[in-house]
Amino acid sequence: MTQTARLKDQIVNVTELRAHAPNVNRYHFSQSQQAKQPVSPSGILSKHPVLKGSILTERSASGVVIHMTNAVAMQDFMVETKIEPCVRIILFFEGENRFKYGPHSVTFRKDSQRAKVVTVRDAAPCHMSIRNGDRRCGLYVSVSPKWFAEQGLNSAALEQRLAEHLSVSDWSLPRHLWLHARKLLDAPIDSASAKLGREAFAMSLIASWLGTIEEQSTAQAGHDSRQGLRFCQLLAQEESWSMSLEQIGHQLGMSSATLQRYAHDHLGMSLTQYLRKQRLAQACQALYQEQISITEAALMAGYSHPNNFSAAFKRHFGVSPNEIHQCSLNALLTRH
Repeated sequence: MTQTARLKDQIVNVTELRAHAPNVNRYHFSQSQQAKQPVSPSGILSKHPVLKGSILTERSASGVVIHMTNAVAMQDFMVETKIEPCVRIILFFEGENRFKYGPHSVTFRKDSQRAKVVTVRDAAPCHMSIRNGDRRCGLYVSVSPKWFAEQGLNSAALEQRLAEHLSVSDWSLPRHLWLHARKLLDAPIDSASAKLGREAFAMSLIASWLGTIEEQSTAQAGHDSRQGLRFCQLLAQEESWSMSLEQIGHQLGMSSATLQRYAHDHLGMSLTQYLRKQRLAQACQALYQEQISITEAALMAGYSHPNNFSAAFKRHFGVSPNEIHQCSLNALLTRH
């Protein structure tokens, strides 16, 4: 059974608006409205006009919420509320909304065929400011993380999105869904067929978004696989061991953070640790086979001071550079 609250083509006061936002804690009105203190919906200003237009909030039996607004503000005010964990897909056709989710300020504006997707992992305070004369025409579809589990919708891509907190991302939705949403805002809202149409639209919107994040995840996995192969191929070459992190990143087209992620994934250590290990092994082999000086070995390993090199060498191999001939070269190189 669906739960519906609707107001159509009428002047809306705070009490009536309360039916469409049951989690609202209080409203703040501007001083121009002679109200210097915030008031709750049951306060003295509860009968004052706030919006003129149409509002609908509907929750389906499965827990999908669709909210539609096509209204003009009749005064300045701000709403304080709390947003529960959810994924909320927001479409705007006219006007703008100024939100503050926790510490993040976001302005939603009309963006042709692009929706905003807000992911909230933990309940957070939300503030919305509205100015006199603002026109708001748009809708959102919202579902809780639990809803996905109840529908048997589980994937690594979805889990990654649900783990994000107070994230806002753009989504280019299919044109037919954008047009469908716009028609819903202009269509009659009272018939049974209209209810079914809204619920069908909400499910189609969610399904399309899920398909998009799965495609993005698959594409990213393929990209990561190719990049990982390039990373391993480069690091297997001795020439790379004398390169700086910046040079390696430039050659692979990766940021420092991405380099370190690939290093941990493919090498089991940081890239700095890997390069140090390879350089020390090179220096050890040159000391053992070519009898170069400790100063030359230090420079080969990237150390400007022989004492620092000797200390690092002993930590790594368990013997000092002067003691390497007490062991076989193979024994030294396989110690770490």
